[in-house]
Amino acid sequence: MSKSQSLLPAWSVKVAAAVCALVAVATFCVLGASGQARGDGSFSVNEAGQTYGVTAGLAVGEQYPDLMEVRATNDKIGYIYRTDEEAASGGWVSSPEEAAAYMEERNAKLAVALQEACNKRLSEEEAISLEGARETLVAIEQGGLLIPDPATGAPTLEGSSVEALGEPSVLMEAYLEALESEVVYIPVYEADGVTQIGVFPIG
Repeated sequence: MSKSQSLLPAWSVKVAAAVCALVAVATFCVLGASGQARGDGSFSVNEAGQTYGVTAGLAVGEQYPDLMEVRATNDKIGYIYRTDEEAASGGWVSSPEEAAAYMEERNAKLAVALQEACNKRLSEEEAISLEGARETLVAIEQGGLLIPDPATGAPTLEGSSVEALGEPSVLMEAYLEALESEVVYIPVYEADGVTQIGVFPIG
C-alpha cells in the first residue's frame, strides 16, 4: 500500500486541542466579548428598533438580540447581526436533513482545502488524493491519537497518507490552514447596526 493510499485511523491530540481552542475562542468572542457576566434577556434598542446586547449566559432556545456583542479582529467591541452569524455558521439549519446537507457541503470544501494545504508541503510523488484528504479529515475531527512509536513512545505519522509531512505539528499546521481558508468574516457594527467598525470570523 503506497503512502498516498494508506491511512492511520487517528490523529494527534495537538490537533484536537487546537480545534477545541479555536471553538472556545470563537464562542467567548460571540457570547461575552465585553466581559459582562451574562446576558439577562433585557436588551437595549437602537434608533432603528433593533435589539442589541450581550448573549453570554442565555440558554439555548432563548431569544437572542438582533445585534449580538462581539470583539472584532481589530479588538474593538461592537455588534454582529444574528442573521449574519446564523448564515455563516449554519444556525439556520432546522431539520436533521438540512444539518446533514450542511455538514456534507462543509466537509467537502474542507477536504479540498486540506488536500491543498498538505500537498503544498509534500513533493509531487508524495501528494495525497482528495479521498485521502477526506479520510484524514474524518480522523482528525474524531480527535483520536497517533499510534506511539514503539521505540520512543512519541506520536508518529507512520503508515498514514501524510507520513511524508514528518511531524504531527506539520499536519496540524496544514489542518489549521485548511480551517482558516473556510473562515467567513462578517461585519461588526456600532450599536446603530449601520456603522461598520470591523469584522468577526465565523468558521
